[in-house]
Amino acid sequence: MSYKFGSYGFVFFDEIPNPPFELKDMGVEKRNASDYYFDNNLRDIKGYLFQYTLKGYGVFESGNQKYRIEAGKAFFVEIPDDEKYYCPNDLDEDGWQILYIHFEGTAVKPYYDKIVNKTGKIITLSENSSVIQYLLKFHENLSNGMHIQPYVGSETVFHFLCLLCSKIAYNQDDYSMRTRIAIERMENEFSKLEGINALAEVFGISLSHFTREFTKETGVNPLKYLTNIRMQHAMELLHNTELSVNEIALKCGFSCGNYFSKCFKKNTKLTPYQFRNERN
Repeated sequence: MSYKFGSYGFVFFDEIPNPPFELKDMGVEKRNASDYYFDNNLRDIKGYLFQYTLKGYGVFESGNQKYRIEAGKAFFVEIPDDEKYYCPNDLDEDGWQILYIHFEGTAVKPYYDKIVNKTGKIITLSENSSVIQYLLKFHENLSNGMHIQPYVGSETVFHFLCLLCSKIAYNQDDYSMRTRIAIERMENEFSKLEGINALAEVFGISLSHFTREFTKETGVNPLKYLTNIRMQHAMELLHNTELSVNEIALKCGFSCGNYFSKCFKKNTKLTPYQFRNERN
């Protein structure tokens, strides 16, 4: 496949100061010269860089490790940091063809940490994935003369990060069979499930082993995952029924209304009564 090359920079003077997400530049480029070399400790820019290989390959160094970033692979880094990336000496005339997006923002860090903690800085993605197709479509629109209005750049970064988190950090297709079964049972049996211990016993493993494995794959410990399911259902019942708080607690798997109220306020900053009244 051939790509339309070009890079675009963005400055939005009308946006709010210190925006949560700020698009700086993005593009599709072809590089095949040895002078394409960047040391992220020595660069003038800052922020976050996601760079994906469309064709060919490049070299990425992090600490003492060296990686071949070939088609279908990306690196995701925070700048400044101890990394380098560059063209190798044996590229053919097609060079290293890359898709990149560079951004900043006060709200980016948690998304970045979530992704990198799950996958590391090297990410494998199909070019047909929603993440890459979103960026390619955005670049195509820019190539066709689309002008970016204020806040659209912030929206673009936010949407990209959400897609990447959904694909990488919460992609159930990548979970082990045990974790998928645990999630299915939580979703279907949350009202009667007697805690996380019961799931560990079903699998014949210790609670600590189950918790460690589940948290590594999903990014959330299983108790919190189960509580979130119960809380979502409780919110629905508070909003759409006249059931008492104690009735809702029991329907959602909580032992009593008092314990449910404490959990609800801890997670929403509102009591169940306040939540119900705010919704009316």
